[in-house]
Amino acid sequence: MPRLFLSVTVFFLLASGVSAQVVSPDGTWILGRSDFHGEKLNGLLAGEEPDVFEGFNFSDSIIDSGYLSLGKFLGCKFIRTVFKDAYLTGETQDCDFTDCFFQSGEVWLSREEWLQTRNFREKTFHSLIVRGKLEDLDLSGAVIQGGDFSNASLAGCCLENTCFQDCSLPDLTREQFTELKNFRIGDLTGLIVPGETLMEHDDYFGFAFGGKRDSWGKLAKLNFWPDQSFENAVFVQADLSEVWMEAEQVMKTWNWRNQRMDLAKWPKNIEEELNVSHWGDPIQEKNVVKDPQMELRERLETLTVFTGDVHIRAAKELEEDGTNCYFEDADLSGLELKHFDRTVNVQKGLFVRCRLENWTRRFRAPKDLSRSVFLGCRVAADLAGIDLTNTAFINCDLSEAFMTFSQFETTWNYQTGRLSMTKWPEHIEKKLKEEEKAKEEEKE
Repeated sequence: MPRLFLSVTVFFLLASGVSAQVVSPDGTWILGRSDFHGEKLNGLLAGEEPDVFEGFNFSDSIIDSGYLSLGKFLGCKFIRTVFKDAYLTGETQDCDFTDCFFQSGEVWLSREEWLQTRNFREKTFHSLIVRGKLEDLDLSGAVIQGGDFSNASLAGCCLENTCFQDCSLPDLTREQFTELKNFRIGDLTGLIVPGETLMEHDDYFGFAFGGKRDSWGKLAKLNFWPDQSFENAVFVQADLSEVWMEAEQVMKTWNWRNQRMDLAKWPKNIEEELNVSHWGDPIQEKNVVKDPQMELRERLETLTVFTGDVHIRAAKELEEDGTNCYFEDADLSGLELKHFDRTVNVQKGLFVRCRLENWTRRFRAPKDLSRSVFLGCRVAADLAGIDLTNTAFINCDLSEAFMTFSQFETTWNYQTGRLSMTKWPEHIEKKLKEEEKAKEEEKE
């Protein structure tokens, strides 16, 4: 039986419309071919695939959904090859990966092989499961997004201003951890960070944690020491249930000071001592409606989670209530909902990866969004007149929103100096630069 499996696969030249085919060096074994530029193969294979690929030329090809996991590749060329959601986990020796690009999938390459790739040249690693030793590399300024590096070794790597997004981190030294852009701006949301790494730092003033799920879809757990400081730190959809924390630590957090303790799952001793509890994980526990382009004719009796592109024409009952609506990973642009202020999002002060643009005439924006958390949201709407006191904007884009500077000054970001974790409207960015320039001149 063959040991190498290819699901739907695409092979073609990138630079022209000429279709490409991958043929063994002796010309007797055709891995696949496409008659048209970009056409997907239907598995045109000749006999059994070999266990060992020696001297094959995969250059200028696109491999889509390929599982090259058990084969051995000797002296093969992957020059300018693009892997789309492919798994290259077999043994590779003396292969040429010059300008090879991995868009997603699982990849086991040596340090020397990674150095040849376009991923390394552009310092871009998206949706990749990476294993092995990537040691002593300059990864400064790299963007590592949507992947899993927990089984990779980055020993000796320069990680200055490196940004991890929606990712599992490997073990890092204290110096590497504090070099990260995430650490510099105080945003550790969307990450699974090894407990040993988190415990290396003592003071987490004004940091943000949480908003990440593990491989089982559950809220990722955090690990800390009882003597670490979390003054004005924000915990949002975070699981701290397996650590021990002192009440004095917790009472300095943004959550306690703003009565938003239910946005995180706290240690058992804290729940008992401070009489608090987590409101729950709606994605795990409740009814999820994806892409709900529909009409709601009856009032929702239980909490319902809406995700995707939301276009809801609500009946009178929902317009008058809306209490059981919760939106996450949702585009709310153009939503017609009279009493949005009664939704779970507003009541809990929680907006996760929501897109809010252009309030409609029938959409009444809430007047009070104080003590709220916006995580990974894009807001391009008029926020004038809305109370944003102590509201935290984490990894958000507000560049096209309208808000006054006096509103901005009341936010958690301004109060803690955590300005870099969000894109602000142009006039606010300009004002901040003027303030920074004035401070520099005073020093001189």
